[in-house]
Amino acid sequence: MLKFAVAAGIACALATPAYAQDSAVLAGLSYDRSGIRVESRAAIETPIFSGDPTDGETFALGRGMTLGWEGGYDLPVTRRLTVGPYATFERSNLENCDGNDCIWSRGTISGGLHVAYMRGEKTSYYAKIGYARLALEADVWGQQLSDSNAGVQIALGYEHVIADAIYVRMEGGYADNGRIFAVDFQRYHSAIGVGMRF
Repeated sequence: MLKFAVAAGIACALATPAYAQDSAVLAGLSYDRSGIRVESRAAIETPIFSGDPTDGETFALGRGMTLGWEGGYDLPVTRRLTVGPYATFERSNLENCDGNDCIWSRGTISGGLHVAYMRGEKTSYYAKIGYARLALEADVWGQQLSDSNAGVQIALGYEHVIADAIYVRMEGGYADNGRIFAVDFQRYHSAIGVGMRF
């Protein structure tokens, strides 16, 4: 009986560091992905529009490149799941001209809820849902016009940690921006980003 008790005590003593190490690893996963994050982004955007919703026909305004940043604050819900707010600002070089008449994008501002699941030590999958405002300007018949509208935006992405606090991301998303210049606009984007957590 004494031998069994001693053996059990030794086994518990050996197992405790391993359990603590495993807990630290899991806790580290949560800690590494929580808190304030800031990232720079580059994206390819494709706004499309439809004039008559009954015929279902859509037209692409063009394809442009955006540069911007995103900030967020991630709160740990479980050891692998974080939830928090985010805000994104992007400037675009998209411009479409027909003769002297031109329309171009001033950029997009978006914000909402960010949810991330940590698949492993360095990889995460995330989803975003929120609102995005697309702002457009036009020069038509010598008149300067501007308009904007906001609607629901969703996005899915993949994150990979390349250093202790630095990560890279790939993302795809869609936004329904509503009526701008009396036509319905939607926006697709594919983005990459580099960020840091604090």
